[in-house]
This record gives sequence, structure tokens and C-alpha cells, in this order.
Amino acid sequence: MSSPVRYEVVGPQARITLDRPEARNALDGPSLVALAEGLAEAAADRRVRLVVLGATGPVFCAGADLAGASGAEGGSFASSGPAVLAGVLEAMISLAKPVIARVQGHVVGGGIGLVAASDLSVAVEGATFAFGEVRVGVAPAVISVAVLRRMSPAAASELMVTGARVGARRVLDAGLLTRVVTDDELDATVDEWTTQISAGGPTAVAATKALLDRVPGMTRPEAWEWTARLSGRMFTAAEAQEGMGAFLARRPADWSRFADVDLDVLPDVGPDVSS
Repeated sequence: MSSPVRYEVVGPQARITLDRPEARNALDGPSLVALAEGLAEAAADRRVRLVVLGATGPVFCAGADLAGASGAEGGSFASSGPAVLAGVLEAMISLAKPVIARVQGHVVGGGIGLVAASDLSVAVEGATFAFGEVRVGVAPAVISVAVLRRMSPAAASELMVTGARVGARRVLDAGLLTRVVTDDELDATVDEWTTQISAGGPTAVAATKALLDRVPGMTRPEAWEWTARLSGRMFTAAEAQEGMGAFLARRPADWSRFADVDLDVLPDVGPDVSS
């Protein structure tokens, strides 16, 4: 039996591709497990600088696989599926490497959660988005944790409560997407971001991703103190010495010695007790 998710490394990209076009790439148990395994593999691979999450067929992801969530099997899905999905979304958010969602088609329910948990997202103009949960008698519960980090409260309220299907530019305006492009521009945009991300230091990119996630939840005094300590640590690190030396010498930085991301650079929140 073929895997519902394909994993391959191409250059600095780990490509994780939903590959159940016959089921509109709906998320079932094996799909979620394969997604989690792919993210773990990308995290451990020193060659990988970023993850590109994509899909095959005309639909990016139709959300939860309702065939496995209804009837007698529904209890089994309810007891494990949401928790596994939560683990996948958390893995995407906490991964030290950026995740790009390459959205080539329509997105429903849990698929929107995957887009929201990504760091960058690009969708084709013809893609549509719908929080379809209320239309089948459930709520967009787990994915709301990722979605509400991105979308404006007013837009999230309207789209989640109504379940309306809207175009890509509507969710771009709401903050969910980074960019909307033509079909011909989709891969070029992913390649553009890949080049730009690869030009940065691996730990610098990871630390930037972490601060984007953490700083909004801090009080302003906590944020000033935490970011000052982070900056101080990073300026003295070997990766920064390479980056600044390359800048002054007007040469490309050589990040090959720094493939292992050093998350110890991130301070704990609270008073500095290191001295």
C-alpha cells in the first residue's frame, strides 16, 4: 500500500506532500501519522533548511476524513484523531525550520489548520477556503489554536460561524495567507522563499521563528528583557561572527558549519539567573 504522504529532500527543501487525491487529501489516521513522521525527519536532517508542505490533485486538503469519522467508527476517530492533529500542528509551529504551505487547490477545515500552522503560505488565485465544520455538526476546535494566531478576530468569527466558502484573496486580507499568485507563479514563489531563507543563518532563522511565536504572548517588560538577552547571546555566537564577517568582506556567508540549529540561544522567560 502506498503512503498517503510523500517525503523527499530536494536541495535544502524537505517536501512533504499529501498524496491521497482520490480522497481529496482528507486527513485520516495514517495521513496524520505520516505527517508527524515527515516533520520529525525534516527536523533531524542537517541538509534541510525548510519544509514545503504541498499536495497532489485539485484539492490541497478536504479536512478530516468524514468517512472514517462517521458511523460506528466515529468514536475511534474522535478519541485519537483530534489529539494527533494537534500534535502535527504543534510540531509545525515549534519546528526550528520554516514551513511553507504550497496551496495548489481548495482547502477545507483541518487543511486550513495546516496552512495556519505554516510560517509562510502561498495559494493560487483559484483556491477556495471553507471552515466546513459547522456544516457537518462539529466545531473548528483544534485548528482554531493555529488559525487564531493568523486571522483577524472579525474574519475568523465570520468564516468559522458561517462556514462560507471564500476565495484566496479574502483569506489573504484576513491574514491567513502570505501571498496569492497565479498558477504559473506558485513554484517560483516557493523557490524565491527557499533562496531567501537559505541565505540566513540556520540558528538565526530558528530564533526569529521562535520570537515571532513567543513575543506576542509576553508582557512588554518581559518582551524587552527576553529579546535583549536573546540579541546579546546571538551577537556573540560563532554563527553571527561568520555572518557579520561575510557582510563586511562583501562575500556570501558560509553556513555549512552551522547546520545544527542551537536552540539553547533562546532565553527562558523571566529573570536572568545565569549569573
